Amino acid sequence: CTDSQATNYNSDAIIDDGSCTYPDAGDYSLKFDGVDDYVGLPEISNSIGAPNSSFSISAWFKKNISDMGVLIHASSSTNYICPRIETTLENKINYYHRNPNTDNGATGDLTFNLGEWNNITYVVDGNNGSIEVYLNGINDPGSSRSFDPNETYYNENRIWQMGAITWDAPHWMEGQLDNVSIWSTAFTQEQIQSVLTSELNGSEENLFALWKFNAGEGDILYDHSGNQNHGTIYGATWVENVYGCTDPFATNYNPD
Repeated sequence: CTDSQATNYNSDAIIDDGSCTYPDAGDYSLKFDGVDDYVGLPEISNSIGAPNSSFSISAWFKKNISDMGVLIHASSSTNYICPRIETTLENKINYYHRNPNTDNGATGDLTFNLGEWNNITYVVDGNNGSIEVYLNGINDPGSSRSFDPNETYYNENRIWQMGAITWDAPHWMEGQLDNVSIWSTAFTQEQIQSVLTSELNGSEENLFALWKFNAGEGDILYDHSGNQNHGTIYGATWVENVYGCTDPFATNYNPD
C-alpha cells in the first residue's frame, strides 16, 4: 500500500497493490452545525463534467431542520457548477448542472422526512445528455432534465466541498452525512437499489470515491476506493450511529 494515510502503509512499496485499509471504528457519521462546519475535498476526477462523460453520486443524509444546506458540490468562481446537490426549505432536493452558457438546474417534486436517514442518488448520463434524481430509490420526475452532452461543465479551478459552500452563507448544512460515493457511470435503477442495500468495500468497479464516515475520530474523511480522495474535516463532529427505539413513550425507548 502506497497511501501514507492508510493503516497498512508500506513506505518501501513502489507499486500500489490495492490492499490499503483505513481506520474503521464502527458505524459513524459526521454532524454539521450549519454555521462553520464542512469537509474540503480534492479534485475527484477531471472527467466529471467533461463532454460525453457520465457519473453518479449516492449520499445518505439526515436533517432535523429545513434549510438550504449543500450536501456536496464542485463549483468555480467562473460559474462552472457540476455537481451541486442541496436541500430546500420545503424538504426537497435541488441541484445545479451549470456552465457560463447553460443552466440545467432543477428542484424535485418529492419530499424527504426530517429526523430520518434519506438517500439521494444523482445520475448524469453523458451519452444521451440526461439528468435524473432518485430520492430513497424513487425517481423524482421534477428533477429530470436534458442537456447537450458535448458541452463541458468542468473547470480546473473548481472547489469540492461537503456540507457547505464556504463563500455562500445560506448553504451551510445543519444535519448529518454518511456513506457518500461517486461513480464513473450513469446508474440504472437496478444499480441504485444495489448500492442502497449493499455494504460497499471500495473494490467495486467504476468507483471514483467512497467515503464510509467510519473513522470515528480525527480530521480526515477517508476515501476507501483506493483513489486517495481523502477529505479534510473542518469543525464537523463524529456521531456514533446507535439504532433502537426513539419513541420516549415506548417501553423499549433508547435515549442514545
